[in-house]
Amino acid sequence: MGKNEMATISSNARNVRECPFCKELIAKSATRCPHCGQNVSVPVQRRKRPFWIGNFMIGFYAATAFWLFLFYLYFR
Repeated sequence: MGKNEMATISSNARNVRECPFCKELIAKSATRCPHCGQNVSVPVQRRKRPFWIGNFMIGFYAATAFWLFLFYLYFR
């Protein structure tokens, strides 16, 4: 592989990105994916997880259930 081939590969890698819908490589300046036809100019927003689904809250629920079970065993 010559020096010119390496420059072409690295310059092509800087000018492409992955389509967020079909995961095919497209040009960075593209507004519509030629493979799936989706509009890629608008960034895909991820939904934020509700706070009660986070790791801390799941642990809190488990600890609360454990203590309620212990109180049940103690006071029955």
